Amino acid sequence: MDLLQNATDNQIAVIGCLVALGGSFGLLSLSFFFGPRSSRQEEIPIAGKITTATETTAEQAERKAA
Repeated sequence: MDLLQNATDNQIAVIGCLVALGGSFGLLSLSFFFGPRSSRQEEIPIAGKITTATETTAEQAERKAA
């Protein structure tokens, strides 16, 4: 604790930011490994057809040509 007594205000602020960054990384890791999606590995089905940009432009080109 002698280090904190001799540190300047800026150094204490940097140490506080590093501690906060480490704590947020720890929470991120916990939510990643123990979150609701970590136990399920199957894909969730989505209702409806998903079209990509190339399908959309191809369909538009066929409509314009007719």
